[in-house]
Amino acid sequence: MFSGRLPLNVVDLWLFLDESEKWLQNIGVEEAQKVRKILQLPISSGFFMSHEGGYPYLNICYCHHCREKYLLYVGFYEFQPARYFATLQGVYKLTT
Repeated sequence: MFSGRLPLNVVDLWLFLDESEKWLQNIGVEEAQKVRKILQLPISSGFFMSHEGGYPYLNICYCHHCREKYLLYVGFYEFQPARYFATLQGVYKLTT
């Protein structure tokens, strides 16, 4: 039964997408290259593509439950005018 409370971790998709470029600033260029290699982000026409064919969005999120930082990877694209599709591709714990 629904208790009326939201889950501990909620990610606002539009805010996540809007701030997704900040992960490069937070992680650094060298580490970003490693992440792209590990995630095997395919390149098409000079642009990175997510595994389902959309654009890859990555961002660092904080878990309020375990107090750890995670890198979230979401594939996102517009499949019809004003109709969007977002797919969670992965959640990776950051260790530093």
